Amino acid sequence: MDPTKIQNESVALKGVYFTLAELGANCQLRAEQVNEFVENGVITSDCSYANLYSTTQLARLRKACRLKATIGIEARSAATALNLLEHIERLEKRRSWMKFACIEHSSLTMQ
Repeated sequence: MDPTKIQNESVALKGVYFTLAELGANCQLRAEQVNEFVENGVITSDCSYANLYSTTQLARLRKACRLKATIGIEARSAATALNLLEHIERLEKRRSWMKFACIEHSSLTMQ
């Protein structure tokens, strides 16, 4: 699959992987720029036997590129920011689930 055809960053296609060269082409980065993001933990390989990266990693790389372009932060800081944002998303999902569980529990006890 051509990574340039993946426009929506929230879409994660299972079983679709990209090489570093394909990620670089998609984000208009040179090889050394992609390697900088890898070395600083912005993206990590999703495959234990080869350097292949999922659409989730492609989305992280795109976000890191936007952070660098818009506010000028370096790769290491982008990795930290993305990790924090993902942690917040997980907490918000958990909170929503807990809120739903509380509502369900209270409606069952009122019957």
